Amino acid sequence: MITFPSLLITLIKHFDGLSLKTYRYPAVVRSIGYGHTGFDVCENMQISKD
Repeated sequence: MITFPSLLITLIKHFDGLSLKTYRYPAVVRSIGYGHTGFDVCENMQISKD
């Protein structure tokens, strides 16, 4: 498992923001949470802050 410095995580949260529902980037890539993308991100997926 890769760990990241807390400052990096804070910057990502600040600039990317949190989305509890999937949204689509212009390049047809879906994202959820704090910019998480990948094959496991599906249309209409929802997550919670917990």
